[in-house]
Amino acid sequence: MFLQQQQVLESLGFITYESKPTTRLAYRIKPEDVYFIKAVDDSTAMLKINGIEVSFKHHQEIESGSFIVFLKEDDIYHCSFDVFNDRNIFPCAK
Repeated sequence: MFLQQQQVLESLGFITYESKPTTRLAYRIKPEDVYFIKAVDDSTAMLKINGIEVSFKHHQEIESGSFIVFLKEDDIYHCSFDVFNDRNIFPCAK
């Protein structure tokens, strides 16, 4: 099934690209952090960590054990535990 879908997409001009390896800085959200996360707008939240406000994008519920990932100043986002664990080389314990 996937092979057929891939062939159709390639016939439309889709090209397979390999991602560059990326190093991520990430903060694992603690159980007590959840109570202090504030909505900035529909897709942005803010958490004060050691007195510093960190704003980040999110598109799902923010839960304890998930991560705030910093790639660069304008690319800080929330990532669920499962997605983070799947995308990184060294899986971490739940």
